[in-house]
Amino acid sequence: MIKVQLLNFVALKAPPERRKFQVDHRPGLTAREIVRTEGLSEVDVQMVLVNGLPRGLDAELADGDRVALSALIGGG
Repeated sequence: MIKVQLLNFVALKAPPERRKFQVDHRPGLTAREIVRTEGLSEVDVQMVLVNGLPRGLDAELADGDRVALSALIGGG
């Protein structure tokens, strides 16, 4: 099982009950596939954290991973 959390602007575009969810693991599963399956925009998801570390959309996920999908946030 993979735990997924949507953050900031990505979360605001999803229904509240889909801001945190789980997906079944299968070999070869990537964050990009989760983004597409959930109907999220790859343009909006600019940062992928897997177990707290930055990864790309095409990084393969392992059973038990925690994935956070985020937009980039800047300030100044």
